[in-house]
Amino acid sequence: MATEMLIRIIYGLSTRCTLGILDQQLLFHFLFGRSAEQTAQRLGIREATVDKHLQRIYAKTETDSRRGLLDLGLRLAKQLEASAAEPTAARAA
Repeated sequence: MATEMLIRIIYGLSTRCTLGILDQQLLFHFLFGRSAEQTAQRLGIREATVDKHLQRIYAKTETDSRRGLLDLGLRLAKQLEASAAEPTAARAA
């Protein structure tokens, strides 16, 4: 359940800004609650690389915290789900 929700959140964030594969993988671990050090170990990269990518993600999404990313991602995911649920005719109008 948590994994599915994180994927929706990251997809929502991806619709707002361009996120590369590494950014998406990093976000998954970071939003799951892992530290920058744990995320770096899991992805096989340096902690400084994690920090650099997080700063770029914050700038792209105009957020400044893990909570801000989660809130924005949830909001965007809900918008996507609502627009996908609209009947085709309603979207065309």
